[in-house]
Amino acid sequence: ASPDFELAAWLGAVVATLRALDARGVPPEKAAAQLSATLPVDADFMLGIVKLRAARALLWRVLAASGVPDPLCAPPLLAISNRRMLTAFEPFTNALRAGAATFAALAGGADAVEVAPYDERTLGASVAARRLARNTGHILLEESHVARVLDPAGGAYFFEAETRALAESAWATFRGLEAEGGLPHLLQRGQVAM
Repeated sequence: ASPDFELAAWLGAVVATLRALDARGVPPEKAAAQLSATLPVDADFMLGIVKLRAARALLWRVLAASGVPDPLCAPPLLAISNRRMLTAFEPFTNALRAGAATFAALAGGADAVEVAPYDERTLGASVAARRLARNTGHILLEESHVARVLDPAGGAYFFEAETRALAESAWATFRGLEAEGGLPHLLQRGQVAM
């Protein structure tokens, strides 16, 4: 899917979850504090940074519309390295891809990152690959100090403009999905596949 549709569908899932919990007596403010929101990132680290920044802005927008007054009640944003980017032909290339995806997640503001082992497609994740996957985020945090800044990409014209454009496009797509009955309805009818 395109990045704007991916974010719109993700936002549709968040809204559907909030609605379902609200129907069961859990108000959005309590629900938001107990959920986590997950998005994949891949080796296109510029897009990954923009996507995560836009996701956070969209999440805050939905929570504000749901009556959650404090953005600090927002669910933590978990980034996972997209297994679609892994190759079986050259596993060590996957380590570089995972590094780029992890940097994008950290610079984009993810609260947590799950890194796929580089040999997951060929050997089923060896001990060395799992160890490197576990340490990739720690190494990047220590070496780049990306976590010492609240928004590492903030203020850079490219990231600000692209984040704004992606968020607006994803919001328009999300509103279109909601106008057609919302994500659960579209999934049931087979119009959207996840």
